[in-house]
Amino acid sequence: MAESSIMWTTGGAGDGTNPYTMAQVISWLDRTLGSGIHLGYTNECEPTEAAPNVQVDSGAATIHGFPYENTAALNVNIPNAGAGDERIDRIVLRASWAAQTVRVTNITGVEAPAPVAPAITQNDGVIWDEYICQARVTDAGAITVTDERTYSDVNTQIQQSRLIDDILTADAAGRLKMAAGFLGADATSRALIAANFFDTATITNKFAVDSFTNALLLRLIQNGAFQADAASRALFANLFVNSAMLDNDAVTSAKIVDGAIVNVDINAAAAIAGSKIAFANLFVVTALINDLAVTTGKIDDLAVTTDKIANLAVTTDKIANLAVTTDKIANLAVTAEKIGDLEVKTGRIANLAVTTDKIANLAVTAEKIGDLEVRTGRIANLAVTEGKLAADAVTGTKLANDSVDSEHYVDGSIDEQHLADSAVTSVKIADGTIVNADINAAAAIVQTKISNAAPAINADQVDGMEAADFATVEDMNDIRSSVSVDTAAVDVTTNAFTDLTVMTLTPTLEQTCNVLIILTLEHYATGSGAKELDVRAVANAVTLDTYTEHVLPPTGNYISTYHWFATAVPAGARNFKIEWKCLSGADVEAEQRTLSIIIIPQ
Repeated sequence: MAESSIMWTTGGAGDGTNPYTMAQVISWLDRTLGSGIHLGYTNECEPTEAAPNVQVDSGAATIHGFPYENTAALNVNIPNAGAGDERIDRIVLRASWAAQTVRVTNITGVEAPAPVAPAITQNDGVIWDEYICQARVTDAGAITVTDERTYSDVNTQIQQSRLIDDILTADAAGRLKMAAGFLGADATSRALIAANFFDTATITNKFAVDSFTNALLLRLIQNGAFQADAASRALFANLFVNSAMLDNDAVTSAKIVDGAIVNVDINAAAAIAGSKIAFANLFVVTALINDLAVTTGKIDDLAVTTDKIANLAVTTDKIANLAVTTDKIANLAVTAEKIGDLEVKTGRIANLAVTTDKIANLAVTAEKIGDLEVRTGRIANLAVTEGKLAADAVTGTKLANDSVDSEHYVDGSIDEQHLADSAVTSVKIADGTIVNADINAAAAIVQTKISNAAPAINADQVDGMEAADFATVEDMNDIRSSVSVDTAAVDVTTNAFTDLTVMTLTPTLEQTCNVLIILTLEHYATGSGAKELDVRAVANAVTLDTYTEHVLPPTGNYISTYHWFATAVPAGARNFKIEWKCLSGADVEAEQRTLSIIIIPQ
């Protein structure tokens, strides 16, 4: 018949004309509620270990259409396994058409050193089991309980208005309601997140302190994201680059602002060579010369002219013996007071007769020469020796231009006061002389003055880490080689391992890496009875672990996720694939499936 309804008074009109059968009622309940334990009712038939028993708590269920309720906890005895063996029993809720009951039932497993759980029965009209738990027991009676409960669902869509506010709590229980990978890396998932969702407040609240590691930043920030422009530089606070971030020899002359280096910036042991200092004409003035610093060796021949000698500076001691010749004595310079008593007799000296040889050695003393009477012409060349110069007699005006060379300076005599502003240019500074303390704290060296050539500012200066802490080019290339493939093509199992169609990838590795293999598989079983499905990965011809899954028809599509981890996969083109089989043959079919290869450099 095309249409029908139930629950009318039997014997009446319409669909109540005839009595309703059990099959009609349980079929309706099975369609409406599904088969499984009722979630949230009393204690949900929760299983717990209570050796030598497993306790099944109170709860209710609908088992293939038959309503069931248990109002008090009950114990299921689990006998010890035999010596040296273990056993896995399976506790189920069993509907029996013969007994017309639904009861907690223990399906006893087979004892073995590595036991497997016994299969359940789901045979419509005879026996129908729904999982509660597995109970693994040792020969000493220790019991391990594995919860296997499945829950009934109302087979209808739930309107938004029916959902309870705050139904997904912000805790582990709430998060369990969302499947792993619920938000995928695809357009559909991204559309669930509002534009500008990750604003400053959200990032500050949701991300832990120090959660942005260097490896994460390397992944998030595109190469070349920081440009040599004002916008990029504005991202960094003033004084962001400190001494530790600067590489040795990174601050070249071009990086130093003109006039930025002051006296304290020069190392006390700098030993700046004279050839590095540009001296302007008349640079060395009297104030720059230490007392007694101008020795004989510092005075050039013929450099001390008459006007360079102070009045009365040339004393007798300053004049060498026989140094005052006739032509050194000005006319009328030798007055009477200058000639000793009885030394010159008038009668003996003819006019113009007193020549040089007429004057006894040492006869013309200082007192014998009138003031200003000893003129330049009266002094022989080189006659003014060091001893003839009075202290401080040679002033700045007495020195000829460009006459003071580097050898005329006493070491250390040129101090800060003796250096003119802007006199120390780049060429005057010895290579490697300027250390961190030499740079003014307010120097504000602009980025354009910092060399972009290696090694200018490397990763060690930016974050205190070593280069080995950073990913290499090969690391990044291998990470970028991570790849996925997916398909919805139908594939059917055989009873021997065969390749799962399209589930093969061949990336090329630049170095030895670890590889995480992830398979998501949507599949279902045909026929009747549980189907044992085996799935395994093959990484570079090495077979990895096999997953075994029991698929139950006709419960609809299963979506399963499998993971494998392959270590030390060598460099080169490497093959990764998925193989599967079903012991009973072509009883499991695959639909949508995705294989992902995540490459992790060692």
